[in-house]
Amino acid sequence: MSGMGGVGKSETILQFVKRNRTPLHERLYAALWVDCGSEMTVRVDFRRISRLYDWNFGDDDILDGVKDRLVSSKTPILLILDNCDDSTVDYNRYIPNGD
Repeated sequence: MSGMGGVGKSETILQFVKRNRTPLHERLYAALWVDCGSEMTVRVDFRRISRLYDWNFGDDDILDGVKDRLVSSKTPILLILDNCDDSTVDYNRYIPNGD
């Protein structure tokens, strides 16, 4: 989902998560929120995700490490990239390859 700031994208995603968050092995097991406002906030949030799942990666490997683990997850996880407002940034590099 994309659009101008302030039109309610984040609130729409929150409502989607609330409606689809159900017990393990059903529609949605986890929703992970990443603030893409800056490279630092992205790295902080990816580090937070790695700690949440007890995955150990060095600072240089944090982005690729977390993305690889999310792709191989057996449970449905929604990765939400928020504040992707800078048209000069390639946000695709934060998206894991896979389903």
